[in-house]
Amino acid sequence: MNVKPLYDESQFQGLYLKVNKFFQDRADIKKPRKSKNQSLAGGYLLNVGLREMGINPDNIKIDITKTGKPYILNDNIFFNIAHSEDFAVCAFGTSEIGVDIEKIKPLSERILDKISLPSERAKIYAAKQIVKLWTRKEALSKCLGSGIGKHIFKTDLSEEQIRYDGMTYRLKSFELGEYMLSVCSEFDFPPEKIIEIRI
Repeated sequence: MNVKPLYDESQFQGLYLKVNKFFQDRADIKKPRKSKNQSLAGGYLLNVGLREMGINPDNIKIDITKTGKPYILNDNIFFNIAHSEDFAVCAFGTSEIGVDIEKIKPLSERILDKISLPSERAKIYAAKQIVKLWTRKEALSKCLGSGIGKHIFKTDLSEEQIRYDGMTYRLKSFELGEYMLSVCSEFDFPPEKIIEIRI
C-alpha cells in the first residue's frame, strides 16, 4: 500500500480512526511523519486482511513478544508488517510468518560480504538479487521473531525451501516495480500473489 496519501492530514485522521488502538498508539509515538504514515498503513492493511478472512478487527487484541513482534492474542491468525520508503505491506498465515520490503538499489560489496555466503553470492548478478537476498534474510528473522544477526547472515536462503534450526521454512520473493518483497513462512506456502490495497 502506498502511504503517500497519508501526508494529507484529513486522509491521515480518517485512517487513524479506522485502525486498532495498538496502531494508533504506535503512530502517536513515532516522530517523523513518514513513520507515522507507515504505522497507520500497516494497521489498516491488518484490518483489511482480517475482514477478508471474516474476522472483525474490532474484536481482536494485539500484544508484542519479548523481541517486539506484534501478534494477535488468542487466535490462530499470524501476521507480519513491513515498510520501506512510501510502501507498507502485511502478510498473513496460519503459522509464524515474516515479510520484508526494500527499495531496489545497489549495496556495497562490504555489505554483501557481511550478509551472504559464497554459495549465495555465486547466484547474484544484479542489485535486485542483492536486495532479494536481504529481504529474505529479514523475512526469516521476522518469522523467527529473533531479529537479524550473524546466525541469519550465515544461512543460505537462495532456495525456496530451507532448513533452519531443525525446522523447514518456505520463502517467496516478488519484484514490485522499484521494490523487492519477500515472505517467509514456518509451515504455510507463501502467497502466490500480492494484493494491492489503496486508501
